Amino acid sequence: MKILVGTSGIPDSAKKFPTSEAPKIISQIGLQAMEIAFVRQVYLTNKQAEEVGKVAEENNVQLSIHAPYYINLGSEKIFVIRASEKRIIDSVERAAHMKAKIVAIHAGYYGKFTAEETFQRIKKSLQEIRATMKEKNLKNVLLGLETTGKEKQWGTLEEILRMCKEVEGCYPYIDWAHLFVKGNGSIDYAKILDTLEKSGYKILYSHFEGVEKRNGKFVDIHAPVGQNPPFEPLAEELLKRSLHATIICESSAPESDALKMKGTLRQLGYNF
Repeated sequence: MKILVGTSGIPDSAKKFPTSEAPKIISQIGLQAMEIAFVRQVYLTNKQAEEVGKVAEENNVQLSIHAPYYINLGSEKIFVIRASEKRIIDSVERAAHMKAKIVAIHAGYYGKFTAEETFQRIKKSLQEIRATMKEKNLKNVLLGLETTGKEKQWGTLEEILRMCKEVEGCYPYIDWAHLFVKGNGSIDYAKILDTLEKSGYKILYSHFEGVEKRNGKFVDIHAPVGQNPPFEPLAEELLKRSLHATIICESSAPESDALKMKGTLRQLGYNF
C-alpha cells in the first residue's frame, strides 16, 4: 500500500515561481503529488510540460492533470463536442510530455437527453478521443472520468464504472466531496472502496475537498476540508486496504489542507 497526498493547482508556496518549479516546492513542503489544473485553458506548451515532468521526476513527485472545466461531450451542439474533445486531447498530450499517468475529466451534462442517451453520446466521443490518442501515440495516458456533484452533470459512480468497462483507457477518478453531495450529506467510504476493488481497481485516483450547505442542501462548492465530508474515516478505510491511493486536495486552501490530511494519516499510523 502506498498513499500520496498533493495539491490541485500550483501550491501557494510556489505562486511566485514558474510552473516548472512547483514540483520541487511540493516536495520541499512534504507532499508527494501535484495536479496541474487547466481550469480555463491548456496553458502549457509541450516543451513546458516536459520541463515540469523533469523536475517532478527529480523530486519524486507524481503528476496528474485536470482538463479544462468547459467540457461537454454530451452536448446537442457538435461544435461544443469537438471543442471539448480538443481540450481533452490537448490535456492528454501535455500529460504525455510530463509523464503524468492520468487526466481528470468532467465528461458532460445530461441536458435534454436521457441518462442512457447521454451515456451513449459521451461513449462515442471517448472512443473517438482514444482513437486519436492511439494515432498520436498517447495511448498510455488514462482518461480519468470524475464522479460529479451537480445533478445536471453526467458522472455517477455507476455510470463511470460502466463507461470504464466499455471504453478502453478510461479509469474512475473519485471525487469524495462530489459523492458526499450526491448522497445529500452521507457517504459510505467502505462501500465505495469495496465496489472499486471488486471491479478490479487496485490504484485509486481521487480528489478531496470540503463542501457547503446552502438552503438546507449540500452543494458542490470547493471549501476548506472539515467535517463535510470528514476526511479521517476515509483515511482509516484506506489504511485497512492494499490500494495504492493518490489524494489530490481541491479545497479553497489546497496546500494547507493537503498537509492537514497528511498529518491525519500520520496520526493514524501511516509512514510517508
